[in-house]
Amino acid sequence: MSAPTPTLSKEHDLADEKASTEIYERAPVVVTAEDDKRIRRATDKVILIVLIVVYWLQVLDKTVLGYTAAVGLKEDAHLVGNEYSTLSSIAPYAQIGFQPLGAYLLVKIKPKTLVPSLVALWGASLMGMGGANSFGSLVATRILLGCFEASCLAAFSLITTSWYRRVEQPLRVAAWYSMNGMGTIVGALVVWALSHAHSKLHTHQLVFLTLGGLTVLTAPFVWYFLDNGPSSAKFLSAEDRLKAVERLRANRNAGDSTKFKWPQVKEFALDPKTYLFATLTLLSNVMPYSYSTFGPLLLNGIAGLDKRTTLLLQPPFGCLQILAIWLTSWLAYRFRAKGIFYALLYLPVLLGFALLYALPRDRANLGPLLFGFYLQAFSFGANPLLIGWIGANVAGKTKKSATMSLYMAASAAGNIIAPNLFKASDAPLYLHGLMMNLILTAITLLNIAALVAVLWWQNQQKMKQRVANGKPAKLVDLSMERKYNEALAPPRADEIEEIPSVDGTATAAPEEEAKPADEDLTDKQNDEFIYVY
Repeated sequence: MSAPTPTLSKEHDLADEKASTEIYERAPVVVTAEDDKRIRRATDKVILIVLIVVYWLQVLDKTVLGYTAAVGLKEDAHLVGNEYSTLSSIAPYAQIGFQPLGAYLLVKIKPKTLVPSLVALWGASLMGMGGANSFGSLVATRILLGCFEASCLAAFSLITTSWYRRVEQPLRVAAWYSMNGMGTIVGALVVWALSHAHSKLHTHQLVFLTLGGLTVLTAPFVWYFLDNGPSSAKFLSAEDRLKAVERLRANRNAGDSTKFKWPQVKEFALDPKTYLFATLTLLSNVMPYSYSTFGPLLLNGIAGLDKRTTLLLQPPFGCLQILAIWLTSWLAYRFRAKGIFYALLYLPVLLGFALLYALPRDRANLGPLLFGFYLQAFSFGANPLLIGWIGANVAGKTKKSATMSLYMAASAAGNIIAPNLFKASDAPLYLHGLMMNLILTAITLLNIAALVAVLWWQNQQKMKQRVANGKPAKLVDLSMERKYNEALAPPRADEIEEIPSVDGTATAAPEEEAKPADEDLTDKQNDEFIYVY
């Protein structure tokens, strides 16, 4: 079935959505495996492509600072002492400050409005950096860039969980997060090319103006193609919108709720996994941001490589980033597990930091030093796993928004720590920063083990909760089944007449249990929620 011609009429969308809701309430919606496949592919062609393009622009805009540092930013902008480290960490400070407002905006403003607005504003901020040529002006524009980028990753995570089944999410997160690698490749080549330009402007100004302008021009296209959710998708027929909502019921998500619920904030604050996810986020972002801000400078210090050669050595690093992200995300999808692959990801990172720290920086060791440097690319595979891990283990629109905002704050904290581990006095070897990254990588492995233990314990509590409510202790997690089977779809609230008890007998379902699967329940409130570890 071909999708209807998109319309921008708000009245038409609201009428269509209302009609879909009325039909859904009158009769059950049957979704076949063929329907599931068709809707998933249609969603990939529109929503996933939007996420890929926007995230690529964000990575590109954020990481080119490190590349411009390799070709003279510090000299051209007259940065002295640790001013470059301060400049690198100022955007994360802004991101932390913006998070409370960001969490509120993620709940109250629909993605179709929020995301393109943020894209346009951070693109304009980057263009402002193109007019900056001093520490003060660069800091001011970098603060604005950090504020407007602050909620983007959290919004992307919420969009992904709103459009895809839980089992589908790891590969979709991998698709847009792998743009870290493409950002590395394209960013290095753009800076390399513009470093040859003959202009009155410095290289960093040309780079910021070019990429900022590209970002601003992209914003209208993001607004046109992005939709708020499956129930209002312009690229789906009215029938397929119903089926798109139906196929996601096993996720136990909050649907399109825009109500900010303070009880969910309280639950978020008292949940132990909240803090383990936050510390893991902080640790997992130190290593990648160390590369983003000081990777080119570290390469400059390896056997006396010149600045432009340093830039040309970045694309292979970007290719390894893409490989690491896709490999670990596919393994998480294939085996429906997170913790074990998260931990294995850090073994090459440990080896890489050890080589960079221990080996003398001379031509004889160029091969092993470059090998150690490239092993850092595996650290970029952690965040897509972590985003999927959070999305699979937190439910409730407000609680999930708060968790993702904390994720962004903790990520920003890691980004603040990373450049401050590398002091100007340690250049060009930066041994202190390498040693600290080595220690933090080991601590990360301990954090992963603690998180797995807590999620296992919470699953045991869920089993007890189900037994107390007259349900079987163990349930099949339908959202983690790789192939959609309509025969296994969870019953709608109006279809529930009786539920099996522990001894196998049937018991009438209490009125309070007959809740629709997409009601805005948290993972703690929903006794059928299954934690993934």
